[in-house]
Order: sequence, then C-alpha cells, then structure tokens
Amino acid sequence: MASFGAFLLLFLTYFVLRPAQPQPMLGMVYLLNNHGAHVYVTAAELTGLSLLLKMFVAALALTIVSAPKLFMPAGLTTPRWLRYAGVSVKIDMGARASPRFWRVFIFSAGLYVAVIGLTGRWIVDALISRGIILGI
Repeated sequence: MASFGAFLLLFLTYFVLRPAQPQPMLGMVYLLNNHGAHVYVTAAELTGLSLLLKMFVAALALTIVSAPKLFMPAGLTTPRWLRYAGVSVKIDMGARASPRFWRVFIFSAGLYVAVIGLTGRWIVDALISRGIILGI
C-alpha cells in the first residue's frame, strides 16, 4: 500500500504543480494524462511513478499468493467437468498467524519500504542514465 499511496500522492501533486505545456529547457517533455487533463513531467518523475505502480502490482500479487488459504474440494453434486476446472478457496484472515509468518511479513515490509525510500531515487537515476524511461 505504501507504493500505491506514494503513487497517488505524486500523481495528483504533479497535476497541481507541473505545467500544461511542454518545457524542454526544464526537461518537462513527457506527457502525463488524467482523464483529459494533461501536464508535462521529467523523465525521472515519469519513471518513478511507473516504478511505484509496478511495485504495487507486484506486492499485491505476492500478498494474494501468500495469504493463508483453505482449499475446499467441489461437492458431489457439482458436475464432474466443473470439479476439475476449478477449486474453491476460503481465505481465513481471522486465523492466528504463526510467529514465522510474522517474521517474514515484518522483514518483507521493511525491505519494501527500504527499496522505495532508500534506493528509489538511485534506481530511477540508473534507469534514466541508460536511456530507459518507463511510462505508465
């Protein structure tokens, strides 16, 4: 959620602070569009926004995969072809998590925040210096 919150905050802030016309002297030549409203941002700003959004999608996918689940087989009244086509899953968020689960969670959250906060600018600069500009 940290990366999505940061993405929204920056995205909306850019629409207040950035120019509506390109300014090549300042490097603001990359179009950012929000339902017809246009502003121009720098390569670093656009790449940073893109990385924040990609990190959110990756974290969401990992959360879905790692959430504790209870697989429930299909009942006998379910048609045979449907029994093999899918499986029902119950996610028990009220279940008491093991100490190992909490250690992994806290380590992952700390690593995630560290990557965004401590190395985010360095990663963006490294990409841009190699000519890689990510778009949203």
